[in-house]
This record gives sequence, C-alpha cells and structure tokens, in this order.
Amino acid sequence: MRNSAMRNRVMRSRLMRSRARRSRPNPFPPHLLPPRPPAPLPYSPHDDRWWVPPLGFSALALALSAVFSAPLREEGTWPWWWAGYLLPLGMVGRTWFIDRSQRGRQARVRLGVVGCVLTAAYLSLLEAMGGAVFFAMLLTGHVRA
Repeated sequence: MRNSAMRNRVMRSRLMRSRARRSRPNPFPPHLLPPRPPAPLPYSPHDDRWWVPPLGFSALALALSAVFSAPLREEGTWPWWWAGYLLPLGMVGRTWFIDRSQRGRQARVRLGVVGCVLTAAYLSLLEAMGGAVFFAMLLTGHVRA
C-alpha cells in the first residue's frame, strides 16, 4: 500500500510539473533564434570531382609528349616511331571513362600515373631497345663492325 501511494504522489508531481512547463512562455521564440546550419549531406558514393585526375593527367601527358618527343621531330626519323606514344596517351585517355565513383578514383590515378611515366620514358625505352637489337645483331654476325 505504501508503494502505491508513493507512486501516485510521484506521478501527480510529474503531472503538475509538466503543466507548469506548458504554461510558461518560451524565452527563445523561434523567429529570434539564429538560422540553423544546413544538415550535412548524406554520404554519396558518387565522386563530385571525378574529372580532376583525368584532366591533370591529360594535360601532363600532352606536355610530356611534346617535350620528350623533340628528337623524333628531327629530319630523317621514321614517322611510325610516333606510334609508340599511342599506348601511353590511350591509357591516359582511358582515365576519362573509368567508373565515376569513389572506388574508381584509385584506378583513374593509377592509370594516369602509369600513362604519364610511359610517355616520359618512351624515347629512352626506344633507344634502349634499339641498342639491344643492334648489340644482338652484332653478336649474331648480321652486322659487321
């Protein structure tokens, strides 16, 4: 019996407090409060700046091919040696078509870096391969020194 009386008294006091709260005026009327900051946007798997790596790597690859291909522009070089730039520039061009989500960002950067490195190293690789072929021909007797 004592527990139920205590419970009733507590419930009555809570009821009185809640009525008293409702009757008080709001000291912070909503029209006087500063505006709320916008709610943060939910996570989106879509990468908003997907175009930054392809654009940067495209510009870099074109600049590298212009700088490093100077010996190929000299008179007497075979024009089909320019075809070696198609693979690295194609790799950089492929970065524009990779998945435009956060997952694809690493693949775009990786492919762009490899394409730019190959663009810069193509002429050195061409000279090294030409030297290796000449050395092999010299060893096999196809070229007389």
